[in-house]
Amino acid sequence: MSGPLTVDELTVNWDGAAMEALRAHIMTRFLSSTTIGEEVTGILFGTRDSASIYIHGWSAIHRERPELPAVPLAAGDEEAFRKMRSEPPAQMAAFETVGWFRSRTRGMAALSPEDRVACQNIFPEARCLAIIFRPSTQRPVTAAFFTVGQGAGEESSQRGVRVAMAPGAVPARERGAESTAPSEIPQKTLDSPGRTHRWLRPTLAFAAGLILSTIACYFLLDRQPRLDVHVAGKRVLVEWNRTVGFLTRATGAELRIARQQFRLTQSQLRRGSWIADAPTGDFTVTFVVAGGLMGPQRAGLVFLYPVTKSTN
Repeated sequence: MSGPLTVDELTVNWDGAAMEALRAHIMTRFLSSTTIGEEVTGILFGTRDSASIYIHGWSAIHRERPELPAVPLAAGDEEAFRKMRSEPPAQMAAFETVGWFRSRTRGMAALSPEDRVACQNIFPEARCLAIIFRPSTQRPVTAAFFTVGQGAGEESSQRGVRVAMAPGAVPARERGAESTAPSEIPQKTLDSPGRTHRWLRPTLAFAAGLILSTIACYFLLDRQPRLDVHVAGKRVLVEWNRTVGFLTRATGAELRIARQQFRLTQSQLRRGSWIADAPTGDFTVTFVVAGGLMGPQRAGLVFLYPVTKSTN
């Protein structure tokens, strides 16, 4: 794979073998045994000056909770990043840390406000490069490039400079790229179908379209949020059906965890999960989808901590 790209007036280039290895690693974790695949995050190593960055390699951290989204960063993950920056892998010792990357297994390849905060925490002293990868089983991995500095961040997700990373291929700019001619594919000569079969293809196509439309409506029509709560240490993860309110154009949601109240934007609603500080003792969770054509939708549950048996 080859570059370069221009990201916020900064020229970004990379070693093709290193980026292909990173793409393969991201796809391997995405296709792992977990339901939605594992998200990965790590440090980019290379060289930089005032006008350019060259990525020579990368190293992923061992995440504290790999089954959760990579961002927000867990306390153990932040410690792993600090250690990697101060003690880089031996093969990367000759280079400096030039950026940060993460993969996102849900949503799109975009820099969210939470991603920006994570990058600022890892690189508190200077502007750095951030790459958000979105793996997929249907199309090549999408990579979005950004530069992140200190100071106030954006309130919504940003698309950045996006490229498609096919296995072993040169990434093509999604917008404004020069098109390349497709490879020539040998054409198989087919016999003309008989008159008795001419109706079969359009009929099958109509039936397939009807079935797919029915399935799409079933999965995309507004259903209950289906709340699910997991507590790990001092953090609580709340998950819900991320397609709730999709067709009725819901504008956001309100999430209440005990006395904590969060107003979620539409992009945060589509993410389908939220991480917060875990309350002490049993607590209630309420979720209200705001806006939309059908009015608010509500769901709630009570989380009970397991009773521990005392030994006399």
